[in-house]
Amino acid sequence: MCAKPNHLFVTVTFIFGFAVCIVQISAWTSIGKIAIKDGKCDPKNGKLYSIGEKWHNNEDCFEITCIQGNKGTVAQQVTSCPVHAMKTGCKLKFPKGEFPNCCPFYDCSKN
Repeated sequence: MCAKPNHLFVTVTFIFGFAVCIVQISAWTSIGKIAIKDGKCDPKNGKLYSIGEKWHNNEDCFEITCIQGNKGTVAQQVTSCPVHAMKTGCKLKFPKGEFPNCCPFYDCSKN
């Protein structure tokens, strides 16, 4: 008598593997508290941002969005560059510019 495959195990394993692949190619996002002034996000850069407005930190290469928080507060949603697996024979480059153009990437050309 042959054992039936455990479909739940196969499904969970597939989903986990797929999720790991997505994490390696997609940017990360986090949500956190931010100072509030006049009902707007105050990142202490001299400007106030309404809900939905975005600004950039090009030194560390990420984008911040002012979002609606809990109980009438505002919060910041930070989006950063994708994480890449190391590529043999390629050089990691750190370009200048505004997010996402400042995101590091592997240059695999043989110049």
